[in-house]
Amino acid sequence: MRAVLLAALRFSLSLGVFSTGWRLFRALDRTYRVPEGRRERAAALAYLAAAVIPPADAFQGAMAAFLWGSLALAATCDHYTRTVPDLAFVPAAVSGLGLLAASGVSGNIWTELGVFFLLQLILFRRFYGGADGIAFGVCALYLAAGGRGLVWHLGLMALSFVLLALVQAARRNINRRGNLKAPVPLVPYIAAAMLAMEGIQNIIFQ
Repeated sequence: MRAVLLAALRFSLSLGVFSTGWRLFRALDRTYRVPEGRRERAAALAYLAAAVIPPADAFQGAMAAFLWGSLALAATCDHYTRTVPDLAFVPAAVSGLGLLAASGVSGNIWTELGVFFLLQLILFRRFYGGADGIAFGVCALYLAAGGRGLVWHLGLMALSFVLLALVQAARRNINRRGNLKAPVPLVPYIAAAMLAMEGIQNIIFQ
């Protein structure tokens, strides 16, 4: 019973982050349009469902709920508008830093996280949008808090692009040169990859 109540609490936190951000963006910028139909809400709930993944403890679960709320908001915005406000990632970034600071991980994890951030700024940002880089960054915070280093961060990136390639190949959106015929949002694939990484962590380390 306690596990069910904690899962419901995590889901509520994620939903609160998503709903608050959704309304805030519309209030701040009337030209910014995020659809509010049943299909859009169903897509958001698909990401928010990740909040029920059992964490190591209640604090970690609460912090992770902010990550999934932010990812749900960013992924939905990216999918339907191709625009992701940086504010969408603030709850995830703040809670991720708090979780990492409280985790007591080794200095090597911090170093590898810093290397990943530098790679994002110097190299990887040339290949995708700024919001995509931020999404990878906030996910890396949570992976680092769990003691996962650079290999996991790069693995998250690789898995995101593998998922994108599989889906777009099925939709016949890849030309003979291996490029996308039409651009597609990346954040939804990052969110899906992060969900898969969480599942892998639970299987291997718990």
